[in-house]
Amino acid sequence: MTSALETIGLLTEQELMIFEILNAKNTNSKYWLPLLWASAIVTKARKQGRIRDDFAQKTIMDEINNFRKNCLLLLAYDSISVPLVYMQVRDMTPPAYHQVYLARLPEPNACALHAHQGTRCSHTHRQFLDPSRGLKGNSVDMYVPTFTILQFFFYMGWLKVAESLINPFGEDDDDFDTNYLVDRNVQRDCE
Repeated sequence: MTSALETIGLLTEQELMIFEILNAKNTNSKYWLPLLWASAIVTKARKQGRIRDDFAQKTIMDEINNFRKNCLLLLAYDSISVPLVYMQVRDMTPPAYHQVYLARLPEPNACALHAHQGTRCSHTHRQFLDPSRGLKGNSVDMYVPTFTILQFFFYMGWLKVAESLINPFGEDDDDFDTNYLVDRNVQRDCE
């Protein structure tokens, strides 16, 4: 990647040598090095009078520092791995819960049995009706567990979103192709 940056003119030969020397000493991320160079360029531009006052220099330096802070935050998020057990439990709990919940839903004969015992229930198993109260329309009104099915789809959808957020820049085919995005943006900026 660094040789490609040198080819399009974003790195000089001297800067590439500095990167290679630092890589030989330490393989950690060097996101801060170009920001250090940018800070030096801003200071030099202020001394040459290309930046009109100290406030403008401070504003530019604040933006560079803010970018550096955000890069560090992204690096920190990337360095913390989510335990495998968490992902397995997260993947198994909602389907298991809904299977148990759907398995204990009463059947029509069970509702009739409940009616003989003084309580009628709907097939969503979320509503119990008491016929002793004598209310109008006190009967089973739904035969498909609509709300349970909706709840299942919402939970599974939210879990899929959470799964993609665990590693948004991952190596899967479904993840963002960050190399293409970076290369495209660098080429557009150099035009």
